[in-house]
Amino acid sequence: MMTVDASKANHHFFDGNSQHTLPSATAGTGAPLTAIPYELSKGFQHLVDKPKENQETIKKKIAKLQDGLPQLGSYDLRQAKADIVYLNTILDDEPDIAQILAGATWSANYP
Repeated sequence: MMTVDASKANHHFFDGNSQHTLPSATAGTGAPLTAIPYELSKGFQHLVDKPKENQETIKKKIAKLQDGLPQLGSYDLRQAKADIVYLNTILDDEPDIAQILAGATWSANYP
């Protein structure tokens, strides 16, 4: 780091790289602040591997989740709503967009 005399204390200096240039925006910065990505609850992951075989079980799990929504705290409510969207999308035979729709629900319900 450079030392600066008191007369230049209000000026900012950047440390360059070995080529004496400033780092690019991607090279010298950390990851942008983003929300935690949605992930299907572990208790349901085995069901979506074979949705046709587990169709009735998935429907029962969705009904149980919906019945329990009023008792959940904000984080668990957010997770349950996203899980419901994911499971319903799997039942609709749209596995390619299940993660996208559930992730959007997860983000929209951020407290």
